[in-house]
Amino acid sequence: MADDISTWAPWYTLFRQQWVGDMQPSEHETFMHPVGCLLVASGSEADPIGALRALQTSAAVQRVLACGDGGTKMLFYYMLLHDGRDTAALQTIDLQFDQVRKTFGQNSALLKINTNTDLLGAADAGERIKISSIWSSDISATRPLAAQPEKSYGEMLTMRDVAALRDAVKLMLVRSVVPHMQYVIRVLSDQTASERRGITGRLFSAGRRYLNTTKAENTYVGADGEVYYRHKSPEAMLRKLADCSFMLKDYRFAQSVYQIARRDFQSEKAWLCYAGAQEMIGVCKLLWEVQTTKAEFDSVFEDAVSTYVHKTRTPRRHFLAVRCTVVYYELLKHHRFYMFAPGALLRGPSFSASLTALLNEQAAYSYLKAVPRPNVRKFAFYAMLASQAFQRAHMSDLANRCLHMVRVSLKSRPQEQIRADSDDEKSHGKATVEAKSPTRASMDEKAAAPSLPTTDEASVDKVSVTAKTKWTAIDSYINHELGRQSMAAHNFDEAFQYFMALMGDEKTPPKLQSKYLQELLQLFLESSDQLTGDYDGGKQASAIELSIPSIDPQLVRIIMSPELEGEDAMLEWRLDGSSPSKIGGGSGPQLSRCCSVGEVVAVLLVVTNPLAIGVTLSNLTLECAFEASGDAAATETTVDSALDISV
Repeated sequence: MADDISTWAPWYTLFRQQWVGDMQPSEHETFMHPVGCLLVASGSEADPIGALRALQTSAAVQRVLACGDGGTKMLFYYMLLHDGRDTAALQTIDLQFDQVRKTFGQNSALLKINTNTDLLGAADAGERIKISSIWSSDISATRPLAAQPEKSYGEMLTMRDVAALRDAVKLMLVRSVVPHMQYVIRVLSDQTASERRGITGRLFSAGRRYLNTTKAENTYVGADGEVYYRHKSPEAMLRKLADCSFMLKDYRFAQSVYQIARRDFQSEKAWLCYAGAQEMIGVCKLLWEVQTTKAEFDSVFEDAVSTYVHKTRTPRRHFLAVRCTVVYYELLKHHRFYMFAPGALLRGPSFSASLTALLNEQAAYSYLKAVPRPNVRKFAFYAMLASQAFQRAHMSDLANRCLHMVRVSLKSRPQEQIRADSDDEKSHGKATVEAKSPTRASMDEKAAAPSLPTTDEASVDKVSVTAKTKWTAIDSYINHELGRQSMAAHNFDEAFQYFMALMGDEKTPPKLQSKYLQELLQLFLESSDQLTGDYDGGKQASAIELSIPSIDPQLVRIIMSPELEGEDAMLEWRLDGSSPSKIGGGSGPQLSRCCSVGEVVAVLLVVTNPLAIGVTLSNLTLECAFEASGDAAATETTVDSALDISV
């Protein structure tokens, strides 16, 4: 059994990546706001310094600066790019870079690429594959690409060029970006502290909180009706201070700043900003505190999701609520807190059937990963809910997969898990979460969790259809759903197997039994001319064997009378207190029974109805098998109207 849930449902991983990829910048947080600006000039420029200054004053850069930076300066990083194919500029590129460094300081770098002036030959095919794999991972995995002429990228690059690119990015982060963010944190910390320092600042903050008053120039109402803060307002600077601290992994300080900003957002009813702060407080708790209780972080995420959905007005509220749910779930998986994951997933918004199916499926898998033992019955329940949602989303294959997983998991669970599942498990109560060794947790999960079916195991066979799981309601539901889906797909052979398995459940309510019989009759009428499958005994689909009515072969009797015939003979047997003789199957000596051609022979059958509804039998025929006597042990099977009864 795989340790990672993502291998069980790879489509969830694609959904998560696509969801994060579609994320757009928002005014209530600064994670996607620019920290710096990279300006690149070619080494072939006659005046690279002038080209860099022209880029710095361009309209695109000015639009970024116009957004405001909360009282801090924008970082500009200057890079001089040299193309190895330009051999003429090779002699002067170092001198040009010295001038750039003298002009712009240490926030400058020189990058040389395309050092392979000759095209890569066939012997370097392996290196070409390595280079092309750098951007192949960014090709869309969910949207089919239109047929386009093949283009070769990076033919002039070598692995040394790729290493130089990585080193240039790393150098930019270490030498410029991180120090600049540390400078921004110091500046914002001093600015926000001065707003609250002293008795005047404290009285102003308290009065604003309790009287719900703020400066008009610090806030504005967006087009979506939400209250936002301007970039130079104290509240916006607090949020940026917390976000910068979070990006530099100072989770403890970031959490304290988020908590301060949250109180201001709540007092001024800026619900979008409040929900974002609540979300980040929960993230900081799970990333910083090694030991914490569920109530300390779960309630924060619950409040964030609820505020996004019910109090905000932005059209992106459902998007943000789903993002909060997915982030919370991924953090729980990271810490192996699988017992808390189902509650987090089920609180997520369910505005589409496909999203509901994904969340319910992940909740079901979390029950299988719970320690010390998996909860198989809850896995089965939520997997069935996921199957229903997949069916509503017109994803029949995934719906069938969920139902087959339920059957296989319930069949394969050991007896001690069956006894444990019957007890009430208080998995959503208060519990202390302790850090657990990943190796030990993985060993516990491998030992306790049942195996899930692969694609081959999920295929329909008679063993999986007729097997029981000791949960009759689940059996009936699975057989009925799979039967209906097979019938809709015109797979009548499998549909008959599922519907016939429904007939053996004595605990099914009468109304459901009547419904199943009607659907079985409808299935038979639709498929009478199309069935090609064979069933037990080699009989064709036109002679399907049902489990109703039930005939006990041990009670079958043959009545022959040399004196009386038909009903008179049977009446005579009852009057004199005798009982018919059993032909064959007994432990004692077999009695020889011979009859003449045309002689009437009575067959006594004990027929019982296992269903809770009445069944009418008509047009019965007796199938007889005659064995030839003597050495020629040939068997001939004929079907004749030897016995016609109307009930």
